[in-house]
Amino acid sequence: MSLGRMIVLEGIGGAGTTTQLHRLGDWLSEQGQNTHLTWEPTDGLIGSQIRSLLRGTTGPVEPNVMALLFAADRLDHLAVEVEPRLKAGIHVLCDRYVGSSLAYQGMASDIDWVRQINSRARTPDLTIYLDVRPGVAMERIEVRDGERRELFEKRDLLEKIGAAYNSLYSVGGTPPRGVIVVDGEASPDEVFEACKKAVNGLFEGRS
Repeated sequence: MSLGRMIVLEGIGGAGTTTQLHRLGDWLSEQGQNTHLTWEPTDGLIGSQIRSLLRGTTGPVEPNVMALLFAADRLDHLAVEVEPRLKAGIHVLCDRYVGSSLAYQGMASDIDWVRQINSRARTPDLTIYLDVRPGVAMERIEVRDGERRELFEKRDLLEKIGAAYNSLYSVGGTPPRGVIVVDGEASPDEVFEACKKAVNGLFEGRS
């Protein structure tokens, strides 16, 4: 049995990662691929605490503590949910991963330290970064129905996070191996087609 592939979608709030995660999952299932959808922070014990902190219903906590919580949630996520499925030949699609910690927690914590505490997290087979300008992302966030804003969903923070992502993934230059940058400001269908192309490239050994 061949191993499953781990595919990650990254982007600032409002980039559309969740939308494309579900569209890719449906598409892969239609192709007969055994696929599991997941996200970070998780719905587990640690991830649920992080979500409460992000929504402002508990906390706040010191930035380094937040970075440690994300790293702990990630290792638990890998051990309990991701790795067993990959070993069983199931493809795992994940909304946010280590890149989000580097972009978000790297604003307030030493980025080399953030890398270190995430060093035991496996490298994804493919990372798709949805590149969206903060102004466009903010417009999308503002029209959401009935959703409570999270801690980082503010224009000034999105500017900093977007710049961090762009540096991390060398937007405008040559992205790191295993990373595909997609124009997240295109129509949802065009973004989806670009994401499908990236996934097909992974399966065909082009990424």
